[in-house]
Amino acid sequence: MLWYHPLASAIVLSLNMVKNRIPLVNLPSDNDSSSEMMRQAARQVSEALETSGFLLVQSHYLSKDLQQDALVATKEILNDKDNSETILHPVDPKKYIMIQSADSIETLKAKDDQQKILKEYWDVMEKVKHQVLHCISLGLGLPPGYFSECHSKSNSCLRLLHYPPVPEESSSSLLDENISSPKIRCKAHSDYGSVTLLTSDGVGGLQAMIDGVWTDVPYVEGTIVVNIGSLLSDWTKGKLLSTLHRVVSNDKSSEPRTSIAFFADPDGDISASLGNNSSERAGMTVKEYIQYRAGGDNRGRVGVAFTSDETNRAEGESNKE
Repeated sequence: MLWYHPLASAIVLSLNMVKNRIPLVNLPSDNDSSSEMMRQAARQVSEALETSGFLLVQSHYLSKDLQQDALVATKEILNDKDNSETILHPVDPKKYIMIQSADSIETLKAKDDQQKILKEYWDVMEKVKHQVLHCISLGLGLPPGYFSECHSKSNSCLRLLHYPPVPEESSSSLLDENISSPKIRCKAHSDYGSVTLLTSDGVGGLQAMIDGVWTDVPYVEGTIVVNIGSLLSDWTKGKLLSTLHRVVSNDKSSEPRTSIAFFADPDGDISASLGNNSSERAGMTVKEYIQYRAGGDNRGRVGVAFTSDETNRAEGESNKE
């Protein structure tokens, strides 16, 4: 059942979704910071990021057709056995390609129409990124362009992801008998940039750690999952949450899964601490911090490093299982 807010045109899905504090917000097409629709959307975005670190957004910039076309192109590219750019993750059962810039899409080993679709998708994600950053700034009582101005150089990257199906021999027993937990397709981690925008094909399994409980992140066609990374959390001195999340397989999510993660990073020459001098990253630039957290540059990004707080959180959740 859908409930429409009369002022913000924000959609909040079912009582269960409200309970889990992962709302769906319709981002206003009008960028007027003084409008009631924008103020309400900004409050909803910031509140979700303060309480769970996750939400879904719908933007007039992104059509369902483009989203579907980008997913199909991603699946075809990653399933091309002759594509040497595809990387097998060293730990998780998945493969991926990391695209470092919009321009680099032109050199991607893909068909012309696939490149065109991914370039269009990238351009749309840049617009949605600024919509989200605009809402976050307003929701925190900051000038509208406060965070957007730190993202003026399009220092983003696009990760094409594909998880193979769970092998048939394990399909009847998707729970590990020793620890009674679902099989991991992507280990628990938090992101390291500012904003992550995720499109998926609807196959379940994405979970966020909310109030100490692994909570399924809902799928709604035509929407994007939004969460933030440790940089933006640190810039707000922990007010916004960089939430642990993972991808698992259970009886409803054992099929192959395709997703596209757009990682919006701030400009590389900006201070990684942005005035929070108590931070572990005081003295680092954004570029240096991302290299530390991502485990390398370009194709080498595997997301292996944590801050001390994130390490404690990840290890704590692993011990619970």
